[in-house]
Amino acid sequence: MKKHKLIMASLLSISLCLNFASGLASADTGTVLYGDIDLNGVVDMTDLTAYSQYLIGDKELGEDILERLDFNGDNDSNLSDMMILKQYVMMDSVPLVGTEFKKTEVSQPVELKYFACDAQIYNGITETVNAGYTGESYVNFNNETGSSITFNVDVPEESNYKLTLRYANGGTAARPLNFFVDASSQYYTVNFDVTGAWTQWSENSVVLHLTKGQHTIKTESITSDGGPNADYLTLEKTSDTAASVSGSSIIDKGNGTRQAEYLDRGLVSVKSGDGMLVSWRTLGTDIDATTFKLYRDGTLVYTSNPSEPTTYWDAQGNAGSVYTVETIADGETKQTSAMTAALADGYLDIPLKKPADMTMPDGTTCTYSASDCSTGDADGDGQYEIYVKWDPSNSQDNSKSGYTGNVYLDCYTLEGKQLFRIDLGKNIRAGAHYTQYMVYDFDGNGKCELICKTADGTVDGRGTVIGDGSKDYRSSAGYILSGNEYLTVFDGLTGAALKTINYTPARGTVSSWGDNYGNRVDRFLAGVAYLDGKKPSVVMCRGYYTRAVLVAYDWDGKDLKQRWIFDSTDGGYDKKGKPNSDYSGQGTHSVSVADVDNDGFDEIIYGSCCIDHDGKGLYSTGLGHGDALHVSDFLPERPGLEVWQCHEGAPYGCTLRDAATGQILFRYTADKDTGRCAAGNILPGNNGAEFWGSRGAGIYDGSGTVIGSSANCPVNFMIFWDSDLEREMLDGGVVTDYTSNGASVIFNPSGVASCNGTKNTPNLTADLFGDWREEIIMHTTDSSALRIFSTPYSTDTRLFTLMHDTQYRCAVAWQNTAYDQPPHQSFFMGTGYKLPAADIYVAGK
Repeated sequence: MKKHKLIMASLLSISLCLNFASGLASADTGTVLYGDIDLNGVVDMTDLTAYSQYLIGDKELGEDILERLDFNGDNDSNLSDMMILKQYVMMDSVPLVGTEFKKTEVSQPVELKYFACDAQIYNGITETVNAGYTGESYVNFNNETGSSITFNVDVPEESNYKLTLRYANGGTAARPLNFFVDASSQYYTVNFDVTGAWTQWSENSVVLHLTKGQHTIKTESITSDGGPNADYLTLEKTSDTAASVSGSSIIDKGNGTRQAEYLDRGLVSVKSGDGMLVSWRTLGTDIDATTFKLYRDGTLVYTSNPSEPTTYWDAQGNAGSVYTVETIADGETKQTSAMTAALADGYLDIPLKKPADMTMPDGTTCTYSASDCSTGDADGDGQYEIYVKWDPSNSQDNSKSGYTGNVYLDCYTLEGKQLFRIDLGKNIRAGAHYTQYMVYDFDGNGKCELICKTADGTVDGRGTVIGDGSKDYRSSAGYILSGNEYLTVFDGLTGAALKTINYTPARGTVSSWGDNYGNRVDRFLAGVAYLDGKKPSVVMCRGYYTRAVLVAYDWDGKDLKQRWIFDSTDGGYDKKGKPNSDYSGQGTHSVSVADVDNDGFDEIIYGSCCIDHDGKGLYSTGLGHGDALHVSDFLPERPGLEVWQCHEGAPYGCTLRDAATGQILFRYTADKDTGRCAAGNILPGNNGAEFWGSRGAGIYDGSGTVIGSSANCPVNFMIFWDSDLEREMLDGGVVTDYTSNGASVIFNPSGVASCNGTKNTPNLTADLFGDWREEIIMHTTDSSALRIFSTPYSTDTRLFTLMHDTQYRCAVAWQNTAYDQPPHQSFFMGTGYKLPAADIYVAGK
């Protein structure tokens, strides 16, 4: 030891006597260097002296410093390292010294556990019958192919992960599961052998490569035995090789969870400047690697490679140009699609057959105008037909007396052919709150149906009278407060009545709904919802100022079967044990439908309350009635969906709430009823949507901070219209864009009129054809035609048609309900944000 110290002392003495230029590193830049003990950004004599003092025991150095002094990589800081440092200070070339030091982090195994009972379950139940599980319960798959559990997982970093399912299989045969990641069409088959008893638990695993972030892991049964009982799924980071896709794993994309319509490419050209903007649909069933080739008059003009937009501005195109598009996948041309329409003047006119004027019992006469529209594929050809409700000039709000003309429902092709007319008859009153008609493919045969409330004297599209056509239940005040009430399913192609049942709930005693003259008893709403997570149901509703009743039905092509009924006055309780009476008086003049709790099933957002997919109350905020609400993933930085609603009761104003729990995220108050409100991502760079109302201090962000002026900002409707992923505002047919400079009009059509009085709504907005941007349907001022406008703007974004997002598609269906509200998609759209894939399968194919 004495000899060692003498050597070190001698070295120290020699080094102190040396006369040389030290400090080869540059001045301090904040970078930590090998050999830089005093962290001044250079390695010089001071560091050599300090190291010498440490080695002779006259100075202490921390472990973090010693890591920077291990130049020879032997995991020790010793005399050899000091000699290397000395050489560096004497300007010799040596390894590491003076270079940037990067601390090596030792990766610890990451294990993430997700209990099956907390996941999304399709065709299965949670149980506690068999012992040995570790969560609150386990999941028992139904004994059928396709039953599944979908886990939402959050992966901390990109890596290979071992996915392990803890299971029990007390059957006599193995129960294999296919593992799907996100919306991929590829799967991994994992075998779950018998364990000997349902109380005997085992594990089986598969290694998959996962990127950082949130993913869905879907485990789906592939035999009629279903799957094993499932306890939990773990993810553990591993260096093992990721599994290869199963041998027959490339399945047709679109074998997703929810039924959707078959759609063609919807290829259209629109006059845009001196050329034509040509666009077509990407489908939710297209694989990511799909390529498209666009031809004008047989000449290739554009190739849309994967991730490139399905939009092309053709400078040489004109109104007479004929376009076709080829779809190429897996190296093969899958289809060649012809044009749906050419919008030579920027719009497409659909001629209408306007009903004749009608004379009332009191001698007055009404005329007709085209009002709320809907859309659906009546014949299964992949193109939409348009459904029109004709509104008489004497239609009434429920609070006002007076006779009204009959309500008619028409269907037209895009070429203007009238397919049918339904006459709802004298016993259905006209007005925004009476006839809510739902158009959707309810039975999954690839063709839509129309469902609405009917009465004695309704005449279907083939001339058949429903009930007793001789009955006239109108009072001298024009109200209809007695007589039969029906619910009818009509064929979407012919208008023929397929099934008629009694309307539930019956009106009963009129005064039990809140007044005795017929206002509140006839407040109707309706919607379409995926209550089982796979197929659409229709939900018919009555009442919202006081009593509220919602009834869900399934149509199987023959029978209309009641799924459930929710009644705020039946003495029942919600899922938290609170009385259903808490849900009275909470409705708005519209509904919304969304999977608010991310369980795979849709809920009904009924104003200030929410009804779960099984017909049980989920929550009620108690904030009461209002005129408008909007539901979407407005704040992408927080989990789940949000609801923006305006309120009619003090302290008025608007609230933003968590859609799943009803928790108020922020509220602004106002001095009066706030009649309208709007929400959408209208401003890029704000990390979420913006919110405003007809009363308030301006435009708010998701925290309730005013970030801009709401001057000249409409509050009635929203639309995706221009080139970016931000949304625009719509009032009638006028499109307003919002930027950091405020609001400005970018589209203002002439020759058309809006619907619904002061609500100033279009007849319909929807992604009817072309790419993912929305079309506007207005009626001409004389109602001789419907005029469909489509965007003239190019875009750099490829996105599947919004109609293959089922929340958006349901919203298009319920858009005509009472005070029309714009359709919102289930995911956030904005510049710089990742867009999702669709989880659908095609009905009737």
